[in-house]
Amino acid sequence: MTKMARLFREIMSVCLDLEAPQRIAFLGPVGTFTHAAALKHFGKAADTVPMTTITDVFREVEAGTAMYGVVPVKTRLRVWSTIR
Repeated sequence: MTKMARLFREIMSVCLDLEAPQRIAFLGPVGTFTHAAALKHFGKAADTVPMTTITDVFREVEAGTAMYGVVPVKTRLRVWSTIR
């Protein structure tokens, strides 16, 4: 990603956060690839919240506590737990 693209992503992140705080649930802990993906997609202004299970991420989004959720497509765990 170019420096210009990163700059615009951060500008958009701050603008979206001014409209409504962006709470993003991700399969944690902080520093994992899913956390990095959440920051890359939503920017550093987003409130990223680590979850302990994929199911917890989906529950947060379903309950409306988080606007979006970031989960890995494939892990060492069974892929079916993500699809269900």
